Amino acid sequence: MVPDEPLSLEREAAAHAPCGLLTFSDDGTIRYANDCLHRWLEKAPGSLLDTRLDAVLSPASRVFHSTHFFPLLKLHGVADEIYLTLRTASGTDLPVLVNGVRETRGDSPLNHCGLVTMHRRKEFEAALVEARRAAEAATTAKDEFLAVVSHELRAPLSAISGWIHLARSGKLDATMMHRALETIERNARAQAQLIDDLLDVSRIISGKLRLDVQTLDLAEVIHAAVESVRTAAKAKEIDLQDSLDPAASRISGSPTVSILPSAGTAAGVLSAAARRIASSTTASSSDPISRTSSALLLAASRPAATSSSILS
Repeated sequence: MVPDEPLSLEREAAAHAPCGLLTFSDDGTIRYANDCLHRWLEKAPGSLLDTRLDAVLSPASRVFHSTHFFPLLKLHGVADEIYLTLRTASGTDLPVLVNGVRETRGDSPLNHCGLVTMHRRKEFEAALVEARRAAEAATTAKDEFLAVVSHELRAPLSAISGWIHLARSGKLDATMMHRALETIERNARAQAQLIDDLLDVSRIISGKLRLDVQTLDLAEVIHAAVESVRTAAKAKEIDLQDSLDPAASRISGSPTVSILPSAGTAAGVLSAAARRIASSTTASSSDPISRTSSALLLAASRPAATSSSILS
C-alpha cells in the first residue's frame, strides 16, 4: 500500500484542486477533466470524458484553439496564459485563463491544461479604462487651467503697460496721471492675486485651502474689467463708457480665492469687442462698443443667477 500512496495522493489533489484540470488528445478528445471543471461547466462528474473539446468551447474560442492555442502547443510544447471562453451546459460563457504543456511520451501525445476562471476580467478592464479616462480628463483640465491662467496674467500686464505708455507720452494731466497710477497699482495687486491663486490650487490639491466667504460687489468687478481695457481701447480711438447700477446684485465669494476668472473674463469680452470695432472701417466709436459694454455691465443689476453666469 505504501508505493501506491503518492499516486493516490496525486489523484486526490487533482480531483479536488480549486482550478480546472483538463487533458485532451491531438484529435480533440477529452481524456481527463477534474471535478472542479465539471462544476464550472455544470456537468455531471465524469460526463466530459471521451467527449469533444469543441463541445465545451465557445464558437470564437473554437477558432482560436485550432488556429493559435493548439498549434502553439505542438510547436513549442508549452503555452502560457491563453485567454479562452468555455460554454457551460446552460449556454453561458465562462472566461478562463489556460496554461498548457504537451506530453509526447508514447504513441499518443497528450496535452495537459490548467485553467483558472476570469470572472472579474471585464471588471478590471473597465476599471483600467475608467482610470485612463480620469487621467485624460485631469490632463485636459490642467491644460484648460493653464490657458485661463495665461489669459489672466496678460490682462493686468496689458493695463499696466498701456498706462505706462500714456504716462511717458507726457499728454496726461494731473487727474489722468493720478488715475494712471491707481490703475497700475490695482493691476499690480491683481497680478499678485493671480500668484496667490496658483498657490491656492496647490492648497486645494493638498486639502489645506481655507475659504473666507463674504459678500462681494459685482459692480466693482465689472468696473475693474473696464479699467483694465480702457487704455487699449483709447489707443484705438474707442471711447468706453460704463453705466453701473448702484443697486447691482451682490454675490457670495471669497476675496482671498479668485480662481474662477471674473474681471479677467469681462475684460476679455470687452477687449474682443474693441478689436472688432477697430478692424471695421465703418465702425463708430460709440454705438457698437456701448451696446457691447452695456449688455455686460448692466447685467450686474440682474439676479444672482445671471451674475454667476457672467463669472463662469
